[in-house]
Amino acid sequence: MNVGIVSIWCNRGQATVARHVRDIFDGLGHRTFVLARPQQFAPHSFIKTVYLITRTCLRYAWKFIRYALIIIVGGTFWAVFMSFKFIHIVARSMTKMLPYLLKPHKVTTHKIKVELQEIHAWLNGLVEDFHQKRHYSHEKAAYIRQRFLEDINKFVTRYRNSKDPGWTIADFSVWEQKNVTHASNHTIHLKEYVSWVKENDIHVVFCDQNYQFDELAKLRSMGVKVIGRFVWEKFSGKHVDSAKKAYDIIYSLTRSEQERYREMGIESPKLDWGCHPEITSITAEKPSDEIRIIFPASGLRKPVAQAIEAFGRAKLPDNVKLILKSQENRTGIDTGGYDVDADPRIVWENRDLDFEEYHKLFASCHICFCPSKWEGLGLHLYEAIAHGVATITNDIPPMNEVIEDGTSGILVKSIKDGDTPSGIQAYMPEPDDLVRALEEATRPDVLDSLLEGTIRRRESMPWQRTIEQFRKLLEA
Repeated sequence: MNVGIVSIWCNRGQATVARHVRDIFDGLGHRTFVLARPQQFAPHSFIKTVYLITRTCLRYAWKFIRYALIIIVGGTFWAVFMSFKFIHIVARSMTKMLPYLLKPHKVTTHKIKVELQEIHAWLNGLVEDFHQKRHYSHEKAAYIRQRFLEDINKFVTRYRNSKDPGWTIADFSVWEQKNVTHASNHTIHLKEYVSWVKENDIHVVFCDQNYQFDELAKLRSMGVKVIGRFVWEKFSGKHVDSAKKAYDIIYSLTRSEQERYREMGIESPKLDWGCHPEITSITAEKPSDEIRIIFPASGLRKPVAQAIEAFGRAKLPDNVKLILKSQENRTGIDTGGYDVDADPRIVWENRDLDFEEYHKLFASCHICFCPSKWEGLGLHLYEAIAHGVATITNDIPPMNEVIEDGTSGILVKSIKDGDTPSGIQAYMPEPDDLVRALEEATRPDVLDSLLEGTIRRRESMPWQRTIEQFRKLLEA
């Protein structure tokens, strides 16, 4: 059977799921074809890019103003203090010289010279100190200016490149595969769909997060079976009727989204996502002299400021290191005022690592620290289990469907924090409980137990079961 897969195709979670689905059907003996959609970035919009640049300019303007105020106020106090100190030194020297001036003595000239040399040395030191402070100020200003220019250049480059679909479709490393057709745009024209289906004689199309209901309904009318899934924070009641017309089957990867579909009148089969051998085969030694915590900090789902604040408050062992992994630059991350650069325990990793390099980094960690307001599938939870990494996350679905409290991780109490665009409840981790979870997970005895429990959890999530369930879904 010829199976088509429509998805973004780059180094991101959604595309990784699509690539592993392709791997399933290839392994079952089917021929697979990918229609790769360019990733949809916010900087596609000129207005959004202008907003990002303006925000960055204002942030750095405030940094310069704040630094200038520190220099002016601090410099004024320094000048006043040094003036009084100069008066004190001169008065002290005059007091020492006065007896010799009133009662001439053969060593008077020598004593006066010594005191004058002391004043001169102090003045030289004052001038040197001033030059050092001025040099530091210039270096600090140059550093801020360089960071500012780098951030602006990144936004401009991203906007320019986002006009080129090839920029957001990967063709290297694990993404370099046969039968991958590059779509011209994230929103694919009907003619492209039809041409792709006919040229490859595709019988079934699998989609991930595809809301082009009219185009998919047309493919379905041509006799093509359309199967897909959505993340529940975006799929809402307004999509139900159109989705039913466009899709033969909408499947679920979590119990929570399956239940939500049922409430909407959609019967959705649930498939169990497991630990793919490609991920479990990538290993790295966990250091014995430190406790590494990885924090996937990208996206609106992650309460970064609250998480970093909890890390700062927690009483942790001295050998703890937090790897803050994000594709965004530092100005795009809200750290809640916490000075990440000043904390030597925090390492900022915002390189776009390739698949193997990223998973080697992940596998070298002991704990995945991933509180979240909500999750779709939560691929990093499965990756943590695949690598034998304990997890700290919220005690809400779907996270608590994957992570077992006290066995493969620690679940944190949550408090309501508004709704997502689709209407599902969003949650924030309870601050004190987040601190408690960090302190508990980093205790050596607890950590060893969690790491062992994660290995047992991995054994209960075999990839072969996932393969069998997708086989049945294809044949349904």
